Amino acid sequence: MVVNDCLHRHRHAANWTFFFDVDEYIYLPDGRSLEEVLGQLERYTQFTIEQNPMSSKLCVEDPTKAYSRQWGFEKLVFRNSITGVRRDRKYAIQARHAYSTGVHMSQNVYGRTTHKTESLIRYYHYHNTINVMEEPCREFVPKPTNGSKVMSEEVPFVYDDNMKRLAGDIKRFEEDTVGVVYS
Repeated sequence: MVVNDCLHRHRHAANWTFFFDVDEYIYLPDGRSLEEVLGQLERYTQFTIEQNPMSSKLCVEDPTKAYSRQWGFEKLVFRNSITGVRRDRKYAIQARHAYSTGVHMSQNVYGRTTHKTESLIRYYHYHNTINVMEEPCREFVPKPTNGSKVMSEEVPFVYDDNMKRLAGDIKRFEEDTVGVVYS
């Protein structure tokens, strides 16, 4: 109900409407701009965005780091590397061409949908991190070398610092938008 209310109230306010949770971040590979990516997808009414599922507890073992002062995407740098499984996808939609919408995709659109977007846009999902009241770094492992995998609870993870490398830009945007929360 809430997403449809948003859709219908604001359908003409923007060309594209994205539906995301607070523990999810859009990532544009190869330094593309969002404007460039949306331009390439303009002929579609909606497109889905593939998930990069991140560990909610694995952190690099480094006694010199003050992890409690870092934001989640700075320290949670291990991505689940299991392939061939269907994961939740998020999507963006040109709302003026949609009759209704859902949390993960709309089935009621006028126009085409594409799912082949992984080279253009992805999203990082830090599942179960917003409901953890203590420090999320609960398992420390050495930084892997040469793309090797780290096993945790029988799940292979690879080191992925794409979001960490954007931390400065993300923090500046958040602080300019919301304000400084702590000093």
